[in-house]
Amino acid sequence: MGRAAVVVVLLALLAGCTAKPEDLGPLPKVTHPQAEVPKDRDEPAVLAALRQTDACALLGPDAKVYPANVTPKAKGPHRCAIRRDDNGDEIEVVLGDLFGPGPRFGRELITIGGAKAYQWVLDGECLVHLPVSFRLAIKFWGRKGAQSAGSDEICSVTRGFAAYAVTRLSIQDSPKPGLPLADWDACQLLTAALGANPDKYALGINESLYGVDSCGADPREPERASPAVGLTIRYGGDPAAEGDVRTIGGMRVRVYQFSDACTLAWSNGNDVLLELRAPDCARAEGYAAAAMARLRDPAPPAGPLWRPLTYRPSEPDVGVAGACLDLSPDVNPQSCQPYVQVPVPAGDARVIQAAEADLNINCAIARDGVARHFGDLRPVTFDRGCAFVEPSHAVKISVYASRTPAMSDGRPVTVAGHEGRLMISRGDGRSDHKLSLSVGDKGSVLFEASLRPTRGTGDQARPDDSPASKLELFAADVMAKYFTG
Repeated sequence: MGRAAVVVVLLALLAGCTAKPEDLGPLPKVTHPQAEVPKDRDEPAVLAALRQTDACALLGPDAKVYPANVTPKAKGPHRCAIRRDDNGDEIEVVLGDLFGPGPRFGRELITIGGAKAYQWVLDGECLVHLPVSFRLAIKFWGRKGAQSAGSDEICSVTRGFAAYAVTRLSIQDSPKPGLPLADWDACQLLTAALGANPDKYALGINESLYGVDSCGADPREPERASPAVGLTIRYGGDPAAEGDVRTIGGMRVRVYQFSDACTLAWSNGNDVLLELRAPDCARAEGYAAAAMARLRDPAPPAGPLWRPLTYRPSEPDVGVAGACLDLSPDVNPQSCQPYVQVPVPAGDARVIQAAEADLNINCAIARDGVARHFGDLRPVTFDRGCAFVEPSHAVKISVYASRTPAMSDGRPVTVAGHEGRLMISRGDGRSDHKLSLSVGDKGSVLFEASLRPTRGTGDQARPDDSPASKLELFAADVMAKYFTG
């Protein structure tokens, strides 16, 4: 059923009701065609492209951020760092960092070199992520040294390297790796180590410090499969030079035994260090031997590569429709939908009746007032009515008309002749203002102003409370227009 037909059905239901307003019961729920949800990129192709990218080339002298004599050093097949000796500043790039919708929601959204990016400034650190899929990114991690000028400078340097990386990643022939084991990622090797039963495990990147160079495997059915195992690849010296050393698969292996786990570490040559952990040493030895045997053969074929890896600023990189990406960090793509324009019926009871049947009615009654008092916010429907959101995440205005009585908590208020309650709650970087107004025995209208620090300003930032002063004026406009009897 098209949107026009849905509106006709709603009007017919409203017009055909001849009962007294106070006797109106609930209408059937009105559904609209679901907005198209962006599709994620093909992850095997993204991983293949990451494996085929030289992390150190993204920090090369052509970036012209550091002097030409400052050169990067590989920390793993897909990790690289560059450090200035004069001030101790260090920039590290990690390919395939876990970076899903939650972190993206809280980070400052910026554009670098024509590509979408996210920035987070900490005390002495600066993180810049270039998303490459809905859950993975290339991370640039800047850490200031003892002689550094401060966070502003380290962020400028970090963004400079990220901008250079965008130019390299945006071309079809991105820099190819020439580093040991660069044709592998940790999950490929761990799959081989698990032998005949890899399908019993859910494999995935598990260490933000290592990106695709670290993988964990959790049992899909814990009662039938072994507990979790993990594998990390990095560069470093031979760990078997001391300590508890055994020979496994023809190689000298350092053993670290703990009460609930066993970790094996060995050198695969060329300063390649592998670490495998399992619940006990017996299983760890079996997995390690299988991994050693597989590394004697060529790496799996690369397969199709996703190019370009970066996102355009307007390109969706979260799997929700439209403005729903600004609703919350854990938004449900099935329950949140962009606003669909609908007509508002006349009469208190019929407005409430329609608002419960079609959440878009809540947006329709509030849209003009939101624009007047709060500016350019975009409406979406969710399971608690309608929310008006914006990209900085500093202000969210929600409205929900229902047949439930006004809330009893909070300070008594009267707005546009309607009695109600105002409740204010603050803490943990939030400021929430709830105004519940009675519509007599017909129900109530709940107005909420959810105020947060502007995204990217840090955990210690405080929200701007000034929009809350407009909540009662906004509510008065809505009540005077739609709830007059």
